[in-house]
Amino acid sequence: MKLSGSDVAVSAAVLLGAAGLLYLFAVDLNSSSLRLGEKSLGTVVFKKLTATRKAPSGLGWERMRNNSPVYNADTLRTAGFSEASVYFDDGTSLDMFENSMLKLDLGGKAKNLEFLEGEISLGAKGESTSYTISSAAGSIKVDKGSKASFSRQADTLSVEVSEGSASLVKPDGSTQAIAQNQEMRLDVKSGQAALVSRPIVPIAPERNGRLLSFSAEGATGAGPRKAAVDFAWRLEGDEAKAEGAWYQLEVSASKDFAKPELSTRVSGLQARAQLEPGTWYWRVRDDAGKASPERKFSLSLAEAPRPAFPPDAQAYSFRSVKPEIRFSWTAMDEASSYLFELGPDPSFAKPLVRSRTTTASLALDSLGEGTWYWRVSPVHAFTLVGEAPAAAARSVIIARRAAMAAPAPTTPVEGSLYQLQDLGGKGLAFSWMPEIEAVSYELVVSKTKDLSSPIASFASDKSYRSLSGAEAAPLKRAGAYYWGLRWFDKEGNASPLSTGRSLRGIDGSIAMRLSFPPEGYRIADSLIVDARFGWKSNVPSRTVFQLSRDPGFQDLAYEETMSADTLIGHQWKSGAYYWRLRSFNVDGSVFLETPGRSFEIVDPFAGPALLKPASGSSFYLREHGSMNFSWTPIKHADYYKVILRSAEAAEDAPPILERSFIEDASLDYQLGELPGGAYRLSVQAFASSGPGTTRVIGYIGDNSFSYKPVSYIKLQGPADGEHIAGLDARYGKESFLLQPGGPARRGPGHRVDRSRGREDRGPLLRPLR
Repeated sequence: MKLSGSDVAVSAAVLLGAAGLLYLFAVDLNSSSLRLGEKSLGTVVFKKLTATRKAPSGLGWERMRNNSPVYNADTLRTAGFSEASVYFDDGTSLDMFENSMLKLDLGGKAKNLEFLEGEISLGAKGESTSYTISSAAGSIKVDKGSKASFSRQADTLSVEVSEGSASLVKPDGSTQAIAQNQEMRLDVKSGQAALVSRPIVPIAPERNGRLLSFSAEGATGAGPRKAAVDFAWRLEGDEAKAEGAWYQLEVSASKDFAKPELSTRVSGLQARAQLEPGTWYWRVRDDAGKASPERKFSLSLAEAPRPAFPPDAQAYSFRSVKPEIRFSWTAMDEASSYLFELGPDPSFAKPLVRSRTTTASLALDSLGEGTWYWRVSPVHAFTLVGEAPAAAARSVIIARRAAMAAPAPTTPVEGSLYQLQDLGGKGLAFSWMPEIEAVSYELVVSKTKDLSSPIASFASDKSYRSLSGAEAAPLKRAGAYYWGLRWFDKEGNASPLSTGRSLRGIDGSIAMRLSFPPEGYRIADSLIVDARFGWKSNVPSRTVFQLSRDPGFQDLAYEETMSADTLIGHQWKSGAYYWRLRSFNVDGSVFLETPGRSFEIVDPFAGPALLKPASGSSFYLREHGSMNFSWTPIKHADYYKVILRSAEAAEDAPPILERSFIEDASLDYQLGELPGGAYRLSVQAFASSGPGTTRVIGYIGDNSFSYKPVSYIKLQGPADGEHIAGLDARYGKESFLLQPGGPARRGPGHRVDRSRGREDRGPLLRPLR
């Protein structure tokens, strides 16, 4: 079927419309609305995964983000594995944990929260008003300066006070107090309420606490980073009983404590433990078997924000228009916002600027001449473990100037590398410090450092320029280049060219390749210290050899900066490993990274055990008979060596049998040719070196057995063809003489007497004397 032009146009219009509607749906799904004319009650300061909000007149749920406002009559909800924290303007904090929902009713004098399901924590800090959690069976009032946790499962509402006090106000107006560290359970249908008896009351870390540490032990390559967490508990009733008592502190990653991470016996009512970041459960038991309720908390380790740009003591100059300076710092995932401070003295006693921002940068264009100091502190909703590091301060110097100065390049930094393959895609980006008076810039690329013979130049009205596709053609050959720039003011005057910065183009397809050992190579543990890891590289930058226990290179076992294209192995433990190379650009970013390769360091093969005959067994074997010896086959073994000795023979005595290069796990041997007795059979497994493995030598498996020969019986008398008289045969006077045959016979012969008499009850077979 042939489509007409109108058909194509209609189809294209429908597709564009569908794409537009899909885009608008995505924008609406992730939007956070603001209500004009309505004052917000607080701000979301922490959000993990999915937290949503529904306005009283709204029909759908909208996603909340950090710093999203919340309003009166909002219904807040969290999904599974999700959390959210809200700070109200009066200083109250509200923490919502997974699968929780509540409705805000703060419009009147009473601050009321309609708790519907899940688990929440409410802290009425400072001089804020008290809050009320309403339910069908009564209301729970959280007093000023108090903190309480609530959980609801089906018709049971539980409240636990961790600071201050609270009270249950029943429908008839009566009240029941809930003191600090007490827990009450309330049946919302029947209205029955009772305080829960807890012989041991956990205090810290508090229920569903979120802990944050800036100081942690351990470092990359030297084990996981950990932080010291303090645990505390109290006894319900007589605190004097705690003196001299011992308790068992248990910390586990699972609620059932099936595999505790920590189980230690401590004296007193507090302890300290080093823990890795994650979600933990903890409890305490005494010697009488009484246990505290389990408590969940999360621990996060973070690096405090550090100033990134401008560098310390960075100088700026201007003629008439004050420069715009963008301050940036390292981001911190746990921070909901950052407090930026700038002032004329390093003590920040009277800061000129004190501003909160949710991004890791801030631009100012109001700073005049002088030396200014700035610092950044994180704002977060976590409980701090240990001390927070002092915020690092930097300075900027602003001076007025008259002459036009050469612009200051920023990236790429001196000596940077780039891949030729990137020029056709993401391209190569250049940036420089903006000049206030600049109306345009000229980017110059040259093969000489003084930029006197440019091979290309590019105009830009921004303080950055990206080259890709056809524009990047002058840079598509591998080799060294230099770049610089000048700027133009509104009068058309050109500044001097900046100093040329070097950069080098690298063909990434052949830049760095692993050569040996190949994928899946097996190395004997006795040979690992002599194993050679090799590669080819033409990247003139810092290259690091990395060895990991996992394919994702999260569990590094070894790391070394390389100056050659080989590395000799170390005394690493046996097991599976992965190795790769990483090269770094001069700015510290990863430039190239090879795919990981696996290899295995193997222990010597185990000594094979006899299967037939079983080691230690005793058996009969017919004279001159053959025995099929078999033993446990060893995985990856190419051949076996077998040695047979008499049990009494010395180790250095010549063996009865020595066979090498036996490919099967069995051997046929004429054991019946040997005298009966005890023997030792030694079996050793070997693997030959090859494309996928080094030579592997196994342990010797010593096995013992004994055997007894079975000989043929030979008739010695009567002789062949001898005549026997009838009467002698009748009355049993003739004897048959039997003798064991062959060279292995031992002992006397035997006589068979024949007799017909009933009175003769003796044996028919008698030994010859």
